[in-house]
Amino acid sequence: MQIKKIKFSEIIDENKIYNIFDKNYALSITDFFQFELDWCFNAYNNFKDYDKFLILLYIIQRTLDSYKDFFLIKSYDQMYSSESFELEKFNVIDISRDLIISKETARRKILELQKEGILKRDGKRIIITKKGLSVHKPTKSLKSLSKLFSRFSKILKSNNILKKELQSNEIEIIIKNNFTQCWHYFYEFQIPYLLKWKKHFGELEKSITLACIIYNQNLFYIKNKREKIYNLSFTKKMDKYVDEVTNLKAQGVNAMTISDLSGIPRPTVLRKLESLLKSKYIQKDKKNLYTLLKKNDDFHFLELQGIQTAKSLSVLIAKFYNFINQNY
Repeated sequence: MQIKKIKFSEIIDENKIYNIFDKNYALSITDFFQFELDWCFNAYNNFKDYDKFLILLYIIQRTLDSYKDFFLIKSYDQMYSSESFELEKFNVIDISRDLIISKETARRKILELQKEGILKRDGKRIIITKKGLSVHKPTKSLKSLSKLFSRFSKILKSNNILKKELQSNEIEIIIKNNFTQCWHYFYEFQIPYLLKWKKHFGELEKSITLACIIYNQNLFYIKNKREKIYNLSFTKKMDKYVDEVTNLKAQGVNAMTISDLSGIPRPTVLRKLESLLKSKYIQKDKKNLYTLLKKNDDFHFLELQGIQTAKSLSVLIAKFYNFINQNY
């Protein structure tokens, strides 16, 4: 058997990616927010319930973990042509702890997934059915993630980190051919990222409602500060960046637009907005348009989350492009 040599000279350092990400923060994070909103819209659209979708993701991640442990890589077509996937060790306590769901809620959601034909239980074993795989199938998310990686490749190429830019269709093919490996990388990032927001706000609906407002405000910032944006470091000029974003008289976003962006029903969005207003995360003008408000004692969480997201995303990008460099 021929052993493939590792090209150590071509290994991409995640710290270099993070430094570049930091210097291009406003532009990069806007692309990332667009991806996350698309992803959350598709996730919510399946069940109208983030907890059930997170449970399904958690179980599939465990399956992808086992593939990695046994050095198995399945393509996108191989993964979703399967009749079912079986996970032998299944524990409601683990799901409750890891996904920040009460045990009673976790049991109820799992029963609902069973009634919907998404999961089957056999003692401590759990089986993801063909229907469950179909619901999870990330057709839109895969295209969206490929576009995000493609946009990052342009930034990395301009900073001599990559030898060439990669088009989104090229990236999509690579992910599909090595699906279980690449999606394992993605879930290592995505699930903890979502859970940080959920842990802080107690739910994802409120977090995503706030994210829509931040996304809208950041778009406005880029359009009005384009001449300064490319050299703006988030970590070194954090207070300045946050001050500029919040103090800039951006046109706010209304509840219906947030509903359209997130897929969350407008009545639910209005309840989450009311809660965010009480917590002084946001403000509302006479036209019922919402913008970010930097007067919350807890605002430091958003600043730290920005830095942690940039670092975690840099790790994901490094893993992905190192995989490409070593295999293509």
